[in-house]
Amino acid sequence: MVNKYQSKLLSLFIILITFLAYSCAPKYKYVDIDSLNIIKMQIKPGDNVKITTMDSNEHEFEVVDITNDAIVGENEKVFFTDIHKFQKMVETSGKRTGKVIAGTVFIIILGAAYVAAGVAGAAAGVHP
Repeated sequence: MVNKYQSKLLSLFIILITFLAYSCAPKYKYVDIDSLNIIKMQIKPGDNVKITTMDSNEHEFEVVDITNDAIVGENEKVFFTDIHKFQKMVETSGKRTGKVIAGTVFIIILGAAYVAAGVAGAAAGVHP
């Protein structure tokens, strides 16, 4: 039979697993790049980009190739002359690592507090 302390620990464990799964997922942000020359130097196949063209259409895709006149995705091709706004997706891994460590420490401390409360309750003769 599961007592209330074990139930709380099980809930805590589920929250920990959910938090760690979320925290370990890569987080991305877009970095604006203004100069056409910098765009050509900064991108390579495999990069994820978000491009707004002169006609206000947005194209978000993984770069497959860069030609002299265009950035090519699997089903996309955007000419450099059509680019109004260019953004390159970059991973923000430093913040993610810090959140994972802080979250893990918090969960361990919280779990220890629940265990201590259960032991103290049992020692005092309080039964769930």
